[in-house]
Amino acid sequence: MKAFDMLLRDGDALIKKLQKESETSPAAKTQLAEAQRDFYGLDRILHWYQFGTVDKLMAYDRKVLERLESANRPSR
Repeated sequence: MKAFDMLLRDGDALIKKLQKESETSPAAKTQLAEAQRDFYGLDRILHWYQFGTVDKLMAYDRKVLERLESANRPSR
C-alpha cells in the first residue's frame, strides 16, 4: 500500500503543477484535462474495481503519469 500511496501523491503533485501552469499555457491546460480524465486519484479511488485488482489500477495510473510526464518534459 505504500507504493500506492506514493503513486497517488505523485499524481496529485503533477495535477497541482499542471493546474498552476494551465493559467498561462494552453498546452498545460490540455494536459490537465487529460490528467483529470485519466488518472484515478483519491477522488476516484472507489472505482478501482473497474480494473479487477488494485495492482492493475496502479499499473494503469503509472502509465498515465509516465505519459503526462514525458509530454511535460522540455524537448532537446
